[in-house]
Amino acid sequence: MTTGITQGTDGGSVGSWGLASPTKSPGLAGRFRTLTGILVLAASFLAAAAGVGYYWCGSLTSAIAFLRGDSLIPDAYLKSFGSTLVGSETEVRFRLWNRTGRVIRILGAKTSCTCLVTSELPRDVAPGGRTDLMVTVRAKKPGSLSQSLQVITDDRSCPSPILAVTGVVRGVAETKTVAAE
Repeated sequence: MTTGITQGTDGGSVGSWGLASPTKSPGLAGRFRTLTGILVLAASFLAAAAGVGYYWCGSLTSAIAFLRGDSLIPDAYLKSFGSTLVGSETEVRFRLWNRTGRVIRILGAKTSCTCLVTSELPRDVAPGGRTDLMVTVRAKKPGSLSQSLQVITDDRSCPSPILAVTGVVRGVAETKTVAAE
């Protein structure tokens, strides 16, 4: 009894429908190896690009901003000041990099609350240059603090970066006076 499934006389393999294929086919295993090789190569390229971007830009988010074509790139979009006491002022530094071939003028910053203050603005950032933007956090009440500021520039071709500051504001330690008996 014959089933109609044959091995090709020229070394071809059995096709997916059970018929002999007239040409050699890599088969499922061969296709899997090819696809795996392509994926490994792509993953290696992305890992190398991420590593170079991290080294060059300071963080992966900054590297993504660079690849996206942003003009003014911060070293990090989110920074923590740690913890501080109510009534104190703490400074947080954002390093901004101008990746364009022209001067970018930082005009100011729009903050989400009055507890964040920037100074020494407006200022120019030379082409390819970097500048430090100091943000003063004025701790007004105890608790978790998470606020943002948008850096306003004269560059209309790209959105202004939005930076965030987080931390914890501790209340002043209370002391109890106990009268001696």
